[in-house]
Amino acid sequence: MEAAAAWAAMQGRFELAAELWGSALRVRDETHDRPRPWEHRVQTIWLPAISAALSPEELAAAQTRGREREAIAALDFDESVVRSASEARR
Repeated sequence: MEAAAAWAAMQGRFELAAELWGSALRVRDETHDRPRPWEHRVQTIWLPAISAALSPEELAAAQTRGREREAIAALDFDESVVRSASEARR
């Protein structure tokens, strides 16, 4: 799910990226899942870029919105964001 946040950051949509990141954190908290080794660039490049692009208050507010979702709702939110962007490109 952090990859969706990285994608949003690549699009310059940093507040959305932070919200997606918050959703990912919620899912990881509930599932006890951890990032995979192949997600290294997302973890070391894109997530810090999201943090750097927003004020601490904006980052916290967006991540809180993401973390407030139940895990299934967080997954649904991520899917809807990515799907709508994909459909918009057609």
